[in-house]
Amino acid sequence: MNLASGAAAIVTCLLLLLHLYRRSSYILYWTAGWACLALSLGLDSSGRGAGTFNALRAAGSQFLMVAVGLCFLTAANAYRRDSRVPRVGAPLVVAVAAWFVLAAVAWGSPVVFVSGYALTANSLAIAALAHATILLRVRMLGVAVVGAALTVAAAVNVWMMLSSAGGGGSGVWGAFFGGV
Repeated sequence: MNLASGAAAIVTCLLLLLHLYRRSSYILYWTAGWACLALSLGLDSSGRGAGTFNALRAAGSQFLMVAVGLCFLTAANAYRRDSRVPRVGAPLVVAVAAWFVLAAVAWGSPVVFVSGYALTANSLAIAALAHATILLRVRMLGVAVVGAALTVAAAVNVWMMLSSAGGGGSGVWGAFFGGV
């Protein structure tokens, strides 16, 4: 995943340059989202090994993936000042971070991955919906492309959550009810 992390870092730098040129706040939120993606891919524990350290590393990676969706949601909110999209607050971010730490320590990597994919899918889907509401008011190709890409990314996260490949086990059932 180091190549993907490097590619996301390059996109982050390019968006930062675009922000210096355009001075738009939504570009800054896109930059933050891509920076979270680069960090998440750099932290990704693809080995999915056992142990608390690997579970905490996976928790950090999954938390940053949820932050990607929240950054794109905030970008949609910043694009239109009269938007009805709810703002993302600090208590929500702290609660999500606390969940990932608790899940990593108490239940381990499978629960972290499954809940991470579920929360990431939700945040990306809400961000896609926010971009769709912008598209209803302003006909812009870029907003349509970003909304479609966020929808596809949300669908991929749902697939990863339901598949055995995503959690290193037997999917949702195995992560939460494996001992039952």
